[in-house]
Amino acid sequence: MKKTIEVLGQVRGILCDIDGTLYSERYPTLGAIDTFSELGKTGIKLLFLTNTDSKAPRTVYRKLMDFGFSVEEKEILKTKINWILF
Repeated sequence: MKKTIEVLGQVRGILCDIDGTLYSERYPTLGAIDTFSELGKTGIKLLFLTNTDSKAPRTVYRKLMDFGFSVEEKEILKTKINWILF
């Protein structure tokens, strides 16, 4: 655990895929809610990426909130937008 904390101390941000990582179909992935809740307390910048064109980021945000994730809508980015910004 000490080593994990040392490594996290060097991390400034985390990019995380949403579908299949945070949830699959109708259920959150085991441990994902607690993990990202704890990461949020560290001050590490979290951004969540989706390549789902059929759903608006607001829809994805609401789904995550319904599951119990503590995220902000502005932290959810669509992949195409990310490529344009990059």
